[in-house]
Amino acid sequence: DEKEDEKEDEKEDEKEDEKEVHIVTPDESNEGEEQLLINEVGVHPFSQMAADHDQQRKERIGRVRHSEGEALTKRYQEYLKRGRTENFTDIINLQAFYKAGEDVHGRQIVVFVGQQLPATKVDMDKAMCYFVHVMDDVAKKPYVIVYFHTEAVSENLIDSTFLKDLYTLVDERYKKNLMNLFIVHPNWWFKMSAWWFLTFTAPEIKDNVVFLTGVQYLFDTISPDRIEIPKFVLDYDQQLNGQSYYTPRNRAEATTVSGDL
Repeated sequence: DEKEDEKEDEKEDEKEDEKEVHIVTPDESNEGEEQLLINEVGVHPFSQMAADHDQQRKERIGRVRHSEGEALTKRYQEYLKRGRTENFTDIINLQAFYKAGEDVHGRQIVVFVGQQLPATKVDMDKAMCYFVHVMDDVAKKPYVIVYFHTEAVSENLIDSTFLKDLYTLVDERYKKNLMNLFIVHPNWWFKMSAWWFLTFTAPEIKDNVVFLTGVQYLFDTISPDRIEIPKFVLDYDQQLNGQSYYTPRNRAEATTVSGDL
């Protein structure tokens, strides 16, 4: 009886051993390795190094931009300070840039007359200082700019590098509060240049730019007695459009910069 009991115990042990033994197939082995690799994604030292590098790069860019912003603010403040004592008589006498009255919405009007600016001869750094001196208060509230391109030639055109520098110098008030930039009597080449500058350098104000083929189209929003327009501009406008054209209330004759050139 004892021998039979021993045999039965041996058979039970063999069955238990068979249950515990499991042969890992190649497919199961691959699945295990793949799962292990998946679990280690982002944990590998190389992944951590890449993440650290990206973070460091973002921090460097942030520091550079902060430093550039501080430098621009300092430069702007220097222009403001200089403007309090600078003699701008020569710039003022050009009558190329001046404040006018207010439009029908009570917004300050600022006028540029391209033909009266000898851009190749005037001290443009001093001109920038004068711009900041005049515009610092204006830009605190909504305002509009009227630029007359009438009879302007290459000597009157401001270099694009200067414009980009000026646009970078001024703060967000200038861009946010510019309600309209009216460009009167633009030619095809000027419109192309303006589109390029506005698209790639000043997209924030692009939708506020309006090209006008005649002076009277301004009078939808600007009363004639609220803006001083040079006589040669009015003479040119009369030759171009005659005396019998009227300002369309819907400004159908005006084209935005994003429209057809």
